[in-house]
Amino acid sequence: ANQSVSIEFFSNTSASQRILYVTDMTGKLILTQALNEGETSHTLSVDPLAPGFYFVSLNAQGYHVSTVKLIKK
Repeated sequence: ANQSVSIEFFSNTSASQRILYVTDMTGKLILTQALNEGETSHTLSVDPLAPGFYFVSLNAQGYHVSTVKLIKK
């Protein structure tokens, strides 16, 4: 089954370069996904992730915007 999570974000920046980073609990980078300009929600496939705890971070123009915890069962 295709597993995914929808991530919504609100940013007061019109930054064209926004990237989602997924890291594991040790800080190891698992995957990155570039976001389209103006995008306020993104569907992230969690199929490649093993069960566990992850952090999903949004960066805009190289600056950290926010981080949320993701748990895959």
